[in-house]
Amino acid sequence: MTYINRLENLDSKTSKLFKKLESFSYDKLSFSDDKWSVSQILYHVWLAEVSSEKYIRTKIKYPETIIKTPVSSYIKAFLVFISLYGDFSRKHFARSCSENTITKLEY
Repeated sequence: MTYINRLENLDSKTSKLFKKLESFSYDKLSFSDDKWSVSQILYHVWLAEVSSEKYIRTKIKYPETIIKTPVSSYIKAFLVFISLYGDFSRKHFARSCSENTITKLEY
C-alpha cells in the first residue's frame, strides 16, 4: 500500500468517525468521569496533528536545521523495541493476587 493510499484510507476513516460523532449531543461528548471526555481527546488529537504538521513544514522550508542522527540513536531505538516486544520482556510483568494487588515481580 502506498503512502497516498494510506492517507486516503486514514482520511476516509476520519470522515466516518466525524459522521458518527455528529449524532451525539455536546453534553455527551463533554461528559467526563474524572477522565478525559471525548471532546478533550479529539481536541488533543487535533492539536497534536496541527503541531506535527507545522513542525514538518518548518523542517521542509529549512532543511539545514535537520540534525544528522548518529548511528547510536538507531541502536538505542532498536534495543528499546526489542526490550518492549521481545520474548524475554514477558518475564517482567507483575503478577497479582486475587485482591488485584501486586505480590511479586519477576526479573
